[in-house]
Amino acid sequence: MQNLNGIKIWGHSVSLGGNIEFHGSKNCAMPFLTAAALQYLPATIKNTPNLSDIHNLLRLFQHCAVNVKIENNRIDFLHGRLPPKIIDFPPNLSGRLRGSIYALALPASAGHRALLQTIGGHMSFQPHCKALRALRLKISAGLNSIEITGGKPRSAEFYIDDQGITATSLAVLVAFTIGGNRYTLC
Repeated sequence: MQNLNGIKIWGHSVSLGGNIEFHGSKNCAMPFLTAAALQYLPATIKNTPNLSDIHNLLRLFQHCAVNVKIENNRIDFLHGRLPPKIIDFPPNLSGRLRGSIYALALPASAGHRALLQTIGGHMSFQPHCKALRALRLKISAGLNSIEITGGKPRSAEFYIDDQGITATSLAVLVAFTIGGNRYTLC
């Protein structure tokens, strides 16, 4: 088996387009939903699992000024605008799923302040904080909370020691929104 040493991205990202098929996996859908929300353009994601975690993530996106319509297993991102300058995600909502960390991608990409007071599940958020700090964001982390207190994301080269996938996904999603010439996530 070959180990992946890193992902290198050169150039500014363009708007999403095309079709990607995934088979109803919540863990696969959440990063795709986040990527669609980060475009602030109309987009449709089909074959999305009809699960409370997906619906809760979409509710968190709505706190970031993302307008979504849900119909059966189809999610339409109607339009969007940059998130508010300060977002305090409701703890009763963010505490319902570990994937609430994806909601931070929207304010992080704009360099806006945001607070996730409660994050569902039991896992270390150190890899997430390390990734966001490496992208030059100011982060304050508690036992089960993460706050972006300032900064504007900038390109960086860093290593993420993530036993899961959410920290790596979060870093890649935010990095794709940064203008510039080169991004390396190792």
